[in-house]
Order: sequence, then C-alpha cells, then structure tokens
Amino acid sequence: MTAFATFATVKIDNAGNIKQFSWQNYEPGYNYIVGGVGYVFLPFAISDIVEASSGSAASMQIQMPISSESVKLLKDGLNVAGPWTVEVIVRMFTPKSDGKLSTSTSVKTTVASFQAEMIAGSIDEKSVTIEVGTRLDAVEAQIPPRIFSANLVGRPPKL
Repeated sequence: MTAFATFATVKIDNAGNIKQFSWQNYEPGYNYIVGGVGYVFLPFAISDIVEASSGSAASMQIQMPISSESVKLLKDGLNVAGPWTVEVIVRMFTPKSDGKLSTSTSVKTTVASFQAEMIAGSIDEKSVTIEVGTRLDAVEAQIPPRIFSANLVGRPPKL
C-alpha cells in the first residue's frame, strides 16, 4: 500500500513585494523551495473555504501560533499599504520511509490552491488568525456583467 502525505504552503506579500512571508507546515527545519521561493517551517492550520450564499466572496482562515513572524505579519498587514495577497497551495506526495519532505524525490502534486487578499486578522493569547478572501461581492458588483435574456435562460416560467 502506498502512503501519501499532504502539506500546505502559504505565501503572503503586499502589492509592492516589499514584505514577503512564505511558510510550509510539514517539516521543521526544512526550507522547501519551489518557483524560486523558499518556504520555511511554521505550523499553521487552514480552514475550509467558505462561500457566501450568493456564490461569491469565498474566504478561509489561516491560524498559526504566536511567533515573531506571525505577529510581524499581523502588524505589517495593518500598517503597511497593501493590498496583501495570499496564496495557499495544498500539495500531496509519496514520502520515503523516514516520512520527510526533504528526502522525498516524488513529485509534489497540487491538490488545491486558493489565492485572495488578506482582509482581516486577530490575535489572542495563543494564536494569530488571518482571514483571506475578497471584499468585493461579484454578484452585487455585476462581475462579469450579467444580462438575462431569453437566449441565455430560456422563456421565463408563467405562474
């Protein structure tokens, strides 16, 4: 039986790429490099993606323990001009017998990805949580413009 492992990477930067945070949540002490970006270990959890009832404005939360990096992210997110973009990618791979990402030569397959804007953040005595999503409601903003015509939706029902 083949064993699979999953891990997530998070990359957060602002519009000018002046500040950048990039983490992986699988192997402590390992700098996972993909696409020229190094992802250092930081234990974090990602929530399910939640969509608004209108089908737009999907969001998710990323929760991480309090550390100098996570607190810096929250402070910079509040004080440094944005927008702050967030890219979350969940990958799967077949680990070697030691279970490490660093020694695995298998292909890391993307299982899911989510790109959005950091829209909120909070801190408590144990963790930092950021909310990732969009402030724009695509349905209300008519993106893309929606024109309902008989050609697109058929004849309207009669009551």
